[in-house]
Amino acid sequence: MQTINQKQSKFYECTLALVTCVLLGYFSYGYWLEFADDNVFVLAPTAQAILFVLALYCTFFAGVGVCIFAPRSAMWGLILQWTSLTLLLYLFQFSLTLGLGVIFLSYLALKLPWRWGFLAAAIPPVTHILFADHDFVFMNAALFYMFNLFAMLVAKQRESEKQAKEQASHLLRELSATQALLTITAKRDERLRIARDLHDLMGHHLTALNLQLEVAVQLCNDDAKPAVEKSQMITRKLLDETRHVVNAFRDNAVLDIRTALTTLTDNINGMHVDIDIPQDLVIGHAQYAEALFRSAQEGVTNALKHSQGDYCKISLRQENLNWIMTISDNGSNRQPLTLGNGLTGMIERIRNLDGSVDYLQDGRGMTLTITLPNEKDALCA
Repeated sequence: MQTINQKQSKFYECTLALVTCVLLGYFSYGYWLEFADDNVFVLAPTAQAILFVLALYCTFFAGVGVCIFAPRSAMWGLILQWTSLTLLLYLFQFSLTLGLGVIFLSYLALKLPWRWGFLAAAIPPVTHILFADHDFVFMNAALFYMFNLFAMLVAKQRESEKQAKEQASHLLRELSATQALLTITAKRDERLRIARDLHDLMGHHLTALNLQLEVAVQLCNDDAKPAVEKSQMITRKLLDETRHVVNAFRDNAVLDIRTALTTLTDNINGMHVDIDIPQDLVIGHAQYAEALFRSAQEGVTNALKHSQGDYCKISLRQENLNWIMTISDNGSNRQPLTLGNGLTGMIERIRNLDGSVDYLQDGRGMTLTITLPNEKDALCA
């Protein structure tokens, strides 16, 4: 089954709102010209009045565009919609204008709990009753009240499904990233195991063999001595190559945290995440790699839930004998930071490794700085 991505959905939503505004404006304009003397119109259809009404429709559509393409500024979009809608309900006192109220309520529903929806749905119809004066005003108001309730219900259900989908997608990214980290860790452990086996088994036996050949050189006769010395040389060469292979295994037994973080932050809805980690930066201690990975995971989750921003950057660098990770966002949330279970667990995990967590929150966003000593990594690598 073909699915619609987020950009296509926003385009269709914006197009539908534009068509609705154009149709309502067109029919209102025709009715205005034909029944200009009717008491449902406050202004005569002069050029200035027509331009003013057109500006109101454009303002309403601009408010819809803000809600669609800039959801973090949706409150301003709702203000634009409600201001233009109120003026249109005053200027055109017939029920056709209430069609814009259905659009307005579908976006207002996303900002209100459902228990307030029943009252919010009555705002445009009640405004129409206050301004209009014709025989069917109450019937039209009741009809559009039901339309508004239906639009709010559909909007709430769509938002719930969207949040559930985003949560499932986030969990899938976390699972994939954890799986990638576990795969890398398993490969690292296997390399270390092979290196230890080569060192403990072949290395010891070759060393013993070399010692025995040294004794044989001293005891053998002159005819056999060249062959024994050649065997001893081959044994020493094989021992050197074994040590080289062991060292190569140990040098490659590192953790690529960049791959895991890229998997974690790929295609996050509503936020762009940059990964600033050098390609050649690797971590040789599994516990340290997991601590840094979980810290980045919690930092991104915290930015998504609370920052009200759309950009996050994760950087990791090696400075002197420390790993330093920074997680920064461009959020506008001015609320003081409250340490929940996630941040508290992250701080405890870092402190157990003799590290530290610092945070800075200002008007430009929030920055988490995690510092871990890497002396143990130097020993393991």
